Amino acid sequence: MPTVRKNVTHWIFSGLFAVLVPTVIHAQPYVYMADLEAGMVEVVNTQTKSVVNYIQLYPYAAPGGMAISSDGTKLYVSSDITNSLVIVNPSNSAISKSIPTGTRPSSVALTPNGAQVWVADNGSAQVTVVSTATQSVVGTIAVGNLPSAVAFTPDGSLAFVANMWDGTVSIINTSTLKVQNTFSTGPGASGACALAVSANSELFVANCYGNTVTVHNTTGALLNTISGFSYPDSLAIVAGLNRLVVSNGASSNVTVIDMNSYAVIGNVPVAPNGSVIAVAPDGMNVYTAGWSGTVTNLNACTNATGFSIPWATGAPVAMVVH
Repeated sequence: MPTVRKNVTHWIFSGLFAVLVPTVIHAQPYVYMADLEAGMVEVVNTQTKSVVNYIQLYPYAAPGGMAISSDGTKLYVSSDITNSLVIVNPSNSAISKSIPTGTRPSSVALTPNGAQVWVADNGSAQVTVVSTATQSVVGTIAVGNLPSAVAFTPDGSLAFVANMWDGTVSIINTSTLKVQNTFSTGPGASGACALAVSANSELFVANCYGNTVTVHNTTGALLNTISGFSYPDSLAIVAGLNRLVVSNGASSNVTVIDMNSYAVIGNVPVAPNGSVIAVAPDGMNVYTAGWSGTVTNLNACTNATGFSIPWATGAPVAMVVH
């Protein structure tokens, strides 16, 4: 079975990009992008609108997913080639630990309390659960085929795992680490590839093959289906405005959704082939990046694009802002 991670084709480059002298980072906010092909995390200063550091992951090449601790002192990056979760100090680019996972780890997510990191293992149809305190594996959970995203309810009691190949989502009790239910997100192989959970625990699922975003309650019951996307492959919630921003991987725009009415507010032009999206801590600025080699800033209040930042052309597979 081929491994698919959103719209990123797995051509792994054996050569590694040159590394800049590490830049110590103190101020905020910064955009961190995990670049699959370059085997590194690229850091963008949103104030100077420039790339300020390349965090080289060698020998842990081919990042698949990424999360950042609430205090910004640790990046958790999955390594597709070495089947591991790498812990990086973003202030000095140093790798402090490598933790074994299942095969071909992709999406990485922190529990709301920051106590655990959950890693979706594409190649072994499982989730690896890592304690942030002990930096060790505390459990593995069998899920569906090609798990590609992980998200949690605000209270952290439930985890959702998108099984892209099956077009399903697994619901997991985070206390017992047991699957409670698995439900379909659409007819056929809908391609459930990205997840987002609202403050009132509504689950939004991007179905990249079905070109829809479905809305579910915590038991998996379907609440609504939103159509009209073009390979939706990444989701971000702007909580203060109660809006969902959807990256359209096969077009040059993002779609903004009102989460109260589920209505489309508008489509905002961005750089083409977007594949990752994230919201800044200010709850207003949204950033997206894709294969075009450009990071685009979007103001969530006005739905207007602010600025674009060129970066090394590659394959962004994850983005966080801190």
